[in-house]
Parts: sequence; C-alpha cells; structure tokens
Amino acid sequence: MFDKIARAVFLISLVGIAFVYGVAVMQFKLFPYEFVRTVKNGVDAILELESRSALNAVAFAAPNREPGPHFQTYSVEAGQEPLLITGGFYQLMSVCPEFGCAAWIATREGEVLHSWEIDPNQIVEGAVGFEPALDARDIRIVSTRITSDGGLLASFHARNTFPYTVGIARFDRNGALLWKDLGGAHHWFDLDEDGNIYTAFNTAEPSGKAYAGSALTNRCPTPAFNEDGLAVMSPNGELRHLILMGDILVDNGLQSSLYAVRNACDPFHLNSVEFIDATEANSIPGTSPGDILFSVREANLVAISDSETGAIRHQFLGYTTAQHS
Repeated sequence: MFDKIARAVFLISLVGIAFVYGVAVMQFKLFPYEFVRTVKNGVDAILELESRSALNAVAFAAPNREPGPHFQTYSVEAGQEPLLITGGFYQLMSVCPEFGCAAWIATREGEVLHSWEIDPNQIVEGAVGFEPALDARDIRIVSTRITSDGGLLASFHARNTFPYTVGIARFDRNGALLWKDLGGAHHWFDLDEDGNIYTAFNTAEPSGKAYAGSALTNRCPTPAFNEDGLAVMSPNGELRHLILMGDILVDNGLQSSLYAVRNACDPFHLNSVEFIDATEANSIPGTSPGDILFSVREANLVAISDSETGAIRHQFLGYTTAQHS
C-alpha cells in the first residue's frame, strides 16, 4: 500500500514539475522553446502548401462554361481601343502553345492582335533568398504594362515560399527576357512618361523590429517578416528610391494603424501603386505631378503621397476594408 502511495505521489510530482517547467518555458523562453516553436511553424507551413498538381492562381472552375477568355460588350460608350489582358503561364495555349500567354492585346470582340509567351524557368533561374527555393510551377504573373518600345513589363508572385513577392522583369515585343530583378517588386505597378517604374517593394526584415523607431514592435513568430515600401525603379530595373511603409505611417501620424494588424508576418500588404501625371494632378487639389496613389490592405488605407519623401497629401482611412487595388 505504501509503495502505491509513494509511486502516485512521485508521478503527481513529476506532472507538477513538468507543468511548472512548461509554464516557465513559455514565459521565459527556456529550452526547448525555440525547438518547439520551429517545429510548430514548420507544421503550419506544410499544412498551408498548395498542391503543384493544380495550376497556379486557378481559384475555381466555372460549371457549364467553355474554357478560355470570354468577351462581352455591355456599352459601346466603353470605347473601342484594344485591351491589354494579363494572362499567365499555360493560359490561352491555343495562341501560345508552349508556355501559354503571359499577356495579350485583344480587340473588344476578342481577336488577339499580339501576345507574349514567357518561359517561367527563365524567371526562377538563379533566384536566391527564397525559402524554400523558387520552383517554376509556383510562380504566377500579377501585373503587366506595355513599354514604349512595344515590350512588356510583368510582376510575379509565388506560392509555397517566403517571401511570396518575387519581382519584376522586362521582355521585348517577342517575349525575349531583357532583364529581371527579383529583389521584391510586387503587385500592381505603374510607369511614368519616361518609363520609370513605381511599385510596391518587399524586403525581409528580422521579426521583433520596432516600426520606424516607434514603441510598436513586429510580432511575427518566424525569424523574418514582409516589410513593404514604395519604390521607384529605372526603366532598366535599377532601384532608385525606397521608402519603407512603417516610416511613412509613423511620419504621417498613422502609427496607430500598426497596432491592429491581422498578420504580423505581413503587416502592410501594399498592393497597388499608381503614378499621378500632370492631368490627374490638375484634377486633384493639393497634389503634384509625380505623386503616387497607393493602397495598403492591412491598414484599410488609400492615400496619395510625395514619391520622394512619403509625405501624404490625401488619405482615405477606414472607408474601405482590406481593399486590394
């Protein structure tokens, strides 16, 4: 009887010690806190992987509908000029049979006038700084613009990797790669009259970093998080200017928006940048040619700012929720 009581007391003591140590591990980050956290992050990442058996960026298959682009005119007042259509890898393969049409120009009736076929392997070749390494099956085209010489600029994202923002590349009118920059340009970008590129730009920053010297710190559970900024790039892909979004928000008195972010690993999600030309500036009091209109999803913010200093001319905060362009 005494032996049974002694064993029970011993087991209860072990459980109590384990519980106390478990609390201490979480509170003071003792061994094996980092190991457990790494395993948890790894399991979470594996569960979020998308199957490569499915084409990238295919959200659903519409029932009872023939595959391929469909054109319909709702109003003749919409215009008659041709349209630049952003496609993707293995899309519209009736026109681009090897890799699909990355983009094409079509009439309002759907006649394809010109197309660009791009090999995705050219984009991932030599890519560094991605974990895991970029795979051609995982990248997709997000935005396209026609250049003054009839070529194409395109931005790229990727699934199953960090960061998800890949970069930007320029092609000639026949789809030959002229240059690429995999430094972090992403989402929807714009061009000025000289061909300079205005774009969202991602950099990987260490987690735990304070936002622009404020009292608010990033709390992403992984070693790095997506730090977004507004960038200006030359027509040849040279990074000329970058302002981090944390700096813009703090410098303009909007730091409180950083307190309520949903995802500390992607706290800004800057997703659209447009160049304000002279005509547009004349229509919007308080703006100047060269300003930029941008959208920040996580802050529910749309704003116009100086492209050099980040000083906000106009802001629309809280009118939208998680807008994406």
